[in-house]
Amino acid sequence: MWLLNEWNKNAILYRTAHGKRILVAPALDGEKLARAVLKSGARRVDWVLLSEDTPKQRQQVQALQQRVEVGQVVRPFAQVWPGEEMQAAGVSVKVLWGQLLNRQNKVWTNAGFSGGRDSVSYEITDGNITFVTAANGRFVLYLGQVLDNQRNATRRLSFPL
Repeated sequence: MWLLNEWNKNAILYRTAHGKRILVAPALDGEKLARAVLKSGARRVDWVLLSEDTPKQRQQVQALQQRVEVGQVVRPFAQVWPGEEMQAAGVSVKVLWGQLLNRQNKVWTNAGFSGGRDSVSYEITDGNITFVTAANGRFVLYLGQVLDNQRNATRRLSFPL
């Protein structure tokens, strides 16, 4: 897994146990996302899970599609809602209300739909590994731990930690 960050724009790239790629919360520039996918050893992103259905995230996916092949794109509140489950790239994905960090680094949940910039997180189960992605792609929760990204860097995580 790669936690990507550039100037507080985030994304999470996950390689499944079967070698598929899932991209979560793609807020980075599409060209940079494509480079991350290529550096991960793939030429395709099998699933893109948007954390917010905003023009910005959709534009980054369109820019990504110009550089690498993109499979299914999932739009929250348009295609999926918190509480729903699906299979993506051979793993189980449950849609959750957005998980975020407050200033004290405590996780809080952005529950409820306002019709504005609402966000979701995803609980991904790949075999015996389960983790939750942050709504903004800034961190993952694994075994109760917040695994945060690194500012202006890529943090690589290998499971189990």
